Amino acid sequence: LKYLSSEGVPSAGRNVLQMHLKNEGMILTEQQLRYRQKLLYDYGLITIERGRKGSQIAEKGRRFLSLFG
Repeated sequence: LKYLSSEGVPSAGRNVLQMHLKNEGMILTEQQLRYRQKLLYDYGLITIERGRKGSQIAEKGRRFLSLFG
């Protein structure tokens, strides 16, 4: 969530998210990342678009980060 809320990151696809997580020391398979994205989506914290739009942080996700981030 923090990466998606960063300035200049309107959205990000799985490959970009995977690269960012790897740089942060978290190595996830594509399936593991998809599962985590689905959980965040189910809680309403992110939106997931098809194609090049990727994932975006939702307003609820921004509020969550401001409280717990």
